[in-house]
Amino acid sequence: MTKGMFNSRDGTPIYYEVLGEGRPLFLCYGLLCRREHWVHQLPFFAARYQVVVIDYRGHQRSGIPLNDKNLTIEWCAKDLQDTANLLGLQEFSCLGHSMGVPVLAHLAAWEPVRLKSNVYICGSVNNPFEQMLFTDRLDPIFSASATVFEKAPFVAERVWQALTQRNPISDFVAAQLGFNPDVARKDDVGSYLEGVRQARPEVFYRLMSDYRAVDRRTLLQQSKVPTLVVAGDEDCITPLPVQREMAQLLPHSQFVQVAGGSHNAHMDFPDFVNERIRSFFEKVSYV
Repeated sequence: MTKGMFNSRDGTPIYYEVLGEGRPLFLCYGLLCRREHWVHQLPFFAARYQVVVIDYRGHQRSGIPLNDKNLTIEWCAKDLQDTANLLGLQEFSCLGHSMGVPVLAHLAAWEPVRLKSNVYICGSVNNPFEQMLFTDRLDPIFSASATVFEKAPFVAERVWQALTQRNPISDFVAAQLGFNPDVARKDDVGSYLEGVRQARPEVFYRLMSDYRAVDRRTLLQQSKVPTLVVAGDEDCITPLPVQREMAQLLPHSQFVQVAGGSHNAHMDFPDFVNERIRSFFEKVSYV
């Protein structure tokens, strides 16, 4: 495994890892997640591909941009592009989960030649609060909390630390909302919560505010990249109709529905999802 750090085009330090050999494959996790969110994919794909994982700006080992206006999804995509350039990659494919989906939607618009295929797992490219938990009532709640953060960041940070502490209640809520509680592994739930706990609230609010403000569905319509959409039919964060709409908007798409899959369908049923992704890569000749 190769590890490294470089400065992105705006000077933000970006951490990356390279594992395995073969054709390059980026794994792009979701908001406030970390490398461990691909624990069931890394060994499977590193045995077949040169897997590249980066930490988004503001996440884990990467830095926070000096200009907070650069803490956006589009800038995360620029970091991905800069990593590909740093490594001298002439081609690559990508897997994106949750917020990784809009990141890759930008990349598909910029890299129609080098980007050979995308896999979108349980994500959305428009305001996630419009359909989260099958209602739009969470949108004003987020807006109000973002206002509190802007006006009283120290108070917001204390509240954040209190809400993200590991305890039986937070474990239960995360397992119920983000995973299939009947099959979820305790370590997977705990790893996700640890990533959230380690994050700074400003990263969440800046990126989620950008996510909420920009409708990227036009990027899907313009995409020339073959794309597999993987959807959990019990996903309450980005519900099944959202996934179906994305597949319909993409000109070159395939759709896989994961029975019993939650927002983390790739962690609920990793063997099934990994094999479907492998099969997709075979169909688009990325092997």
